[in-house]
Amino acid sequence: MFYDRLSESLTLDALRQNGIRQQQFLIRNPDFYPVVPDPTTLASNALPQAIREIDAHWRTPTLIQFAIGYERQLPRHITVATNYIYSIGVHQLRSRDINAPLPVSGVLPYGGSNAIYLYETSGVYRQKQLINTVTARASSKLSFNASYTYGRAMSNTDGAGSFPANPYDLSTEYSRAGFDVRHRVQINGSWTARWGMRFSPFLTITSGRPYNITTGSDLNGDGLFTDRPSFALNGSEPGMIATPYGLLNPAPPPGEQIIPRNLGTAPGMVAANLRFSKIFNLGEANPGGDDPRQLVFSVNARNILNHPNFSAPDGNLSSPLFGQSTSLVGGNGTTGNRRIDLQLAFNF
Repeated sequence: MFYDRLSESLTLDALRQNGIRQQQFLIRNPDFYPVVPDPTTLASNALPQAIREIDAHWRTPTLIQFAIGYERQLPRHITVATNYIYSIGVHQLRSRDINAPLPVSGVLPYGGSNAIYLYETSGVYRQKQLINTVTARASSKLSFNASYTYGRAMSNTDGAGSFPANPYDLSTEYSRAGFDVRHRVQINGSWTARWGMRFSPFLTITSGRPYNITTGSDLNGDGLFTDRPSFALNGSEPGMIATPYGLLNPAPPPGEQIIPRNLGTAPGMVAANLRFSKIFNLGEANPGGDDPRQLVFSVNARNILNHPNFSAPDGNLSSPLFGQSTSLVGGNGTTGNRRIDLQLAFNF
């Protein structure tokens, strides 16, 4: 069992955005600069703001894991292993607007005009992983490792910053988790060729992560654009939108089943990297003594195949770019355009 502390960043958010410490004003055509307007003038131009709070009954997010594995040593220094991991997450973080209009009356439970975003620990997730690996150390010059992972993850939240489609009905939120990657293949190795040249390839292939599909409009008046469409019951009605996931209704009537969270699937990823290095020993300064002086030349090729890895498509059903990826996956330097780095290092 693993426990996560409540991040101080969430507490600081709640302190800063409590409706008092941080204020926002909009003054059109200001003519007072550099004189600061008096508090009365500012108060009359105050903008409604979302208030952040932390649930007084929050519980420590907890991860419970069960694992079983089997490993077998084969001839020629080959090892195979299979591991099954079952993870249960309870008291997981999510955000919810507790001052959203009530479904029937439209009344705000806490009054006022400010949304109240509550950090609460009411989320859950379940994850299953089957990890298969093969490790081979054929010789002192050749070794490699390959693994294939099948995973399946379900949840009703994607973290502290995720909001449900309906703050008063969480029953429709349990679906594919945002980190659900069904298939992952990784291969890496090391080969030392003649004259001390070493080649180290690394290949990663994964299936696509899920992404959420929303209507692009605020149907329940909570100020959030997390509303999801429904599966259209009558394709002849106007306004229905045909998608790869079926015919969707962007304005579902009450009682019509909305689509699951994270229904869409983003493109998969292929990242192939290759590192080449050559070490030049510069000899010994003193006969019979060790001299660590070395000149190391290396070449690092990232995304050597120059394969474009697209980010999750636009999930806004109202957008003309719906279903299209508008950027590449980034952040780790391995999935953008091909990049080759040359490095020369002197060790002494």
